[in-house]
This record gives sequence, C-alpha cells and structure tokens, in this order.
Amino acid sequence: FGRIPGRLSVLAWPDTGPGAQSLEDQAVAAQLGAALTLATNRRVEVAASDVPLTMEGTTQRTFLPTNLLLDRTLAGPIEVDTRAELVATLGRFYGLATSDRDVLGAATELHYAAALLFDVEPNAAYAMAIAGLERLSRAYGDAPVDWSAWDQATRLDRVFADLALTDEQISHLRHELLQDRHLRLRQTFASYVVQSLTDDFWQLELEDFVPALTMTPDGVETFSGMTRGTPVPIARLVPSDPGVLRRRLLRSYDARSSYVHAGARRPSAITALTTQLVGADPGPAEPIEFAGIRTILRTLILAESQERSQTRPLPGMLFMHPGNPPPD
Repeated sequence: FGRIPGRLSVLAWPDTGPGAQSLEDQAVAAQLGAALTLATNRRVEVAASDVPLTMEGTTQRTFLPTNLLLDRTLAGPIEVDTRAELVATLGRFYGLATSDRDVLGAATELHYAAALLFDVEPNAAYAMAIAGLERLSRAYGDAPVDWSAWDQATRLDRVFADLALTDEQISHLRHELLQDRHLRLRQTFASYVVQSLTDDFWQLELEDFVPALTMTPDGVETFSGMTRGTPVPIARLVPSDPGVLRRRLLRSYDARSSYVHAGARRPSAITALTTQLVGADPGPAEPIEFAGIRTILRTLILAESQERSQTRPLPGMLFMHPGNPPPD
C-alpha cells in the first residue's frame, strides 16, 4: 500500500565474529542503504532492523522488524471507537485560534512523521518527536531566568571562581549567557515539559503488543497478528522526579541535536529500551527513549488543544462506511 511494485535483492556480508551485537549491527545495514541510495540516486530500502526466523531443518525464512520494540503501542490493533475519537480530536482543533492551530497542527504532523519512521529509521523518528515538543515549547514555554536553573550553572560558577572574577563581572557574564539563543531553546524545551506534565501522566500505562508467529514442522510460518502483553508503566521510561526528568530531557535534546547536526546515531536504543521495560534504572544522564518521548508529545498535544480550544460544533461532516448508507 502506497508503493509501486519493487525488486528484492539479497546482499550478504561476513559477520564480525563471536560476540557481535546483532541489534547494534543494524547500523551497518542502514549505512549500506544510505551508500546505495547515494551511489544509485534511487531510494534503496534496506531491511536493517529485520531478524530472520526459520524452523530448524527448513529453508523458509520469515523476517520480523525488531524496531517494533521501540514503541510497541503503535503496532497494536485499534481498539477504541475510532469515529468518536476522531470527531473529538477534530472538534478540539476546530475550536482553536489560528495561532494555536498552527502550533498544534505542526506538532501533530511531527508526531505523525515520528510514528511513520520509528520502525524504519529510529534516529530520524526520535528527531521528529523532539522537534514536535520543541515546537510546543517555543510557543507555550518560558525560558528560565534564574541562573541556578541552568544545568551548567555550577560548573561555570567554579570557572568564575578560578578566574577570580569580581561580583560585577560574574553578574554581567551570567546575564549574557542567559541571553544565548541556543541555551534558551534547550532550557525552555526541558522546562516546558517538566512544568506541563501533571501528576496523572505517571499513572499512564503503555499498551504492549508483540507479533505472533506460528511455525509448522514443514517450514510454513503464519503471522497471526499482534498479541496484547502486560501494560508497561510510563514511569519506567519517564522519571517523575523533576530534577532527574529535566536532566534526561536535556540529554534527549542533545541526542536529537547530535543526530541532526552531526549525524550521530544511537544504535543501542533497542537495548537501552529493553532494559528499562523490565524495570532497570537507565541513570540520570541517559536520554528518554522514543516510546517515552512520543507519549509525552501526544499527551501535551492533547492537553494543550483541550485547554486552548473553544467548543464549537463541527461544520457539516458526514462519516460513512459501507454498512451505513448516507441519509436522505
């Protein structure tokens, strides 16, 4: 769907030997796809995140994308009243002022781009989700004006002391640093999220789905859909402590910037996410993983649209499906 028929080619290369990290080696396949696209001037998709499964003694292989692990909520079947949710969502956007509609519309489209990319190019998907939050923070957030709120304040104070600066010089430098546009964007991003998430957010649970595959002795594999697993508390991915949350949001912003400005990738994202899903502490200096960032973005889009919308009836709209003929 959405693509013309294409050709499938198989490209093989030697493994790196015992102890190779298969999840991290996905970056090699992605880089091959990038090189092939550059060399041929054609879009060449490489199944960088797919893992081949086969029944012992057979040659049939089924490929499953492991990047689904990055946000298994997105892969599940729709289980809500789609019409009711769509009408409510469109109604909130219809009731927004033009300026709010532009901001929240942009954030919604960035959320959509992230959802489309997460299992194909996770680094780009992460950048899109962070960009959505940054769009909200620029419109609705306030840059911190207190020197102590900046994450580099303590380090710079030590530098000022080593240089034996006067109080007047220190005050002047602090004022100039607080005007730095990049620092303000970065700090505003973190401050906006910390201040906007309510206590209810950490009561959320992420729906969890895993692909179900039936394999028979003759080598035939049948994909039977996504099976619901145990919900995952959002607190495993997003810390509730404001100080820790702020530091990890700043690291998330930096991870996005490293990818956008320097092409730095995070090939171990799946490994990091998997350890957190089972309750392991990632530490205060690690970026928040994609599923957490996307959930924050969706939550804040819905919250901002709800708060800023003036209820108005939707213009004449007719929702139909084959089982319901249009009214007279």
